[in-house]
Amino acid sequence: MSSSEQSKDTREAKALAFATFGAQLGILFSRMSGILRTQVMAAVFGASLSLQAFGVAYRFANTLRDLFAEGALSSVFTKALVDARAIGPAEERLLISHVSGFFGLITLAIATAGFFFAREITVATTADSFAAKGGTDYVIPLFKILVFYLPLVTLSAITMSLLGVLRKTFHANIASAFFNVGSICGALLFAPLFKLFDSDPIFGLAWGTLLGGFGQWGYQAWHVWKNKLLPAPHLNIFSSLKYGPLQEILRTMVPRVIGQGAMALALLINTNFATGDEKAAMVYIQFAQVVIFVPVGLFGVAAGFSALPLLAEAVREKNGVRFSLLFGQSLHSVMWLSLFSIACFSVLAVPFSVLFFQYGRFTFDDSLGTALAICAYGMGIYFNSGSKVALQALYSFGQTKQVLINAFVYLFVNTFLSWVLSERYGFVGLGISYSVASGVDFLLNTLFLKKAFRKEFSDVPLFRDGNQDFSKRIGLMSFLSFAFGLSGIFLSQDFWGQIIKPDHLISLLSLLGVGGVLAVVFIVLVRFFGPPLLQGMVQRIGQKVTRRFRTSK
Repeated sequence: MSSSEQSKDTREAKALAFATFGAQLGILFSRMSGILRTQVMAAVFGASLSLQAFGVAYRFANTLRDLFAEGALSSVFTKALVDARAIGPAEERLLISHVSGFFGLITLAIATAGFFFAREITVATTADSFAAKGGTDYVIPLFKILVFYLPLVTLSAITMSLLGVLRKTFHANIASAFFNVGSICGALLFAPLFKLFDSDPIFGLAWGTLLGGFGQWGYQAWHVWKNKLLPAPHLNIFSSLKYGPLQEILRTMVPRVIGQGAMALALLINTNFATGDEKAAMVYIQFAQVVIFVPVGLFGVAAGFSALPLLAEAVREKNGVRFSLLFGQSLHSVMWLSLFSIACFSVLAVPFSVLFFQYGRFTFDDSLGTALAICAYGMGIYFNSGSKVALQALYSFGQTKQVLINAFVYLFVNTFLSWVLSERYGFVGLGISYSVASGVDFLLNTLFLKKAFRKEFSDVPLFRDGNQDFSKRIGLMSFLSFAFGLSGIFLSQDFWGQIIKPDHLISLLSLLGVGGVLAVVFIVLVRFFGPPLLQGMVQRIGQKVTRRFRTSK
């Protein structure tokens, strides 16, 4: 390799690190605001039937988002944007106009259909026992409000891709904080107003959530507009269907939409199991997912989102070494950070739940239920984070058909295990099913990616970070993910739930003390065994701390 190529690889690696940091910083603010949003919801509504119903209705909207917006559109649109930018500004603006108009109208039509068939969808996907408690009557009107989150989040996915290509990863990822602010306003401001006018306060939360969707898209659109990349949407669907790049996007998306549909079906099946649980399972699962999506977002989403434009460029330039370096740095660091998160949750899930959620109407039993859900679903942090990076790399090759296989295997594994485990272990069994299915999905993603990479670059190893080949570490860390998660379930039940029932002070001291010890152990392990990227970060932080300590003397 020439010195100029090595220099370019170094610049690309630094650009990836900078973009990933920006994405992580934006996601950190966004996800922490999500924790605050969940705290407010817990204090105002508790683990009530109305909040369970909100969780069911929001899960429908969130599933549609994954199916038609962020899950199926963002990656494909980003790759098309990279190609359009290479042609010129006029082609780029034309692509944005057709894509925003076409998908905006399509998702608005889907949301309208969901509004009219809200009862049929709700009845088909919730348990009879939930309907007997009056849950269905709550879900239907909430669903009719939240389903219109779909066109908003579709437009947000488009503007997010634009900001990603512009390398404005911080602005792209912090936008979700505006969504959370809307929900918080719904709980604290709109809910009391609805109660004042003899209406159920939960509808205030629903309208606040929808308002937050407007805020999320508006913030991103403003920054795109400042860069003169927000042309008027093309609102003739039939004309757009004749536009070649949009046709290619649709051809690429169809397998993924079908694949995501299988995963969405698995999620709806799980909703049926969860609403049949005698406890407030939907609330515990909803809160647990907010928590575990913090590390998934910080590590997996940020790394995958930041890497995709660079990976797509490496594929277009036929540079396998650069692709392997960028992918390896992203995935290897994600693996270590995800495993550290699982270890922390396995030990501290109960103190965390007590300290963050146990206020107002949320009791210790609710905190314990949330902690158990965090441990069960948290085992999937490693696999979900890894899949976020692997999928982006897979799509940079234009490989989408493999997602069909992944999705239907995921559907079978998740549904079968949910049916077997939920009857005996309740929502904890659902979390274990989710994590095992996520592990299978991650395995298939990496296998398909390795096959696609070898076909394109037969002489370059894929799983490479610097001079290391870390293939064997993937299997070891997969085993440790399940070991830590299952240990956390038993520790939560038998230690925190029986021997020590922590209050807020004990929880705070536990998080500071035990969390500090775990952080030191993690830093030591990274220093001697971790990926070069994390080793460099630890070394730089250590040098800064040492210099400041010497200066203070």
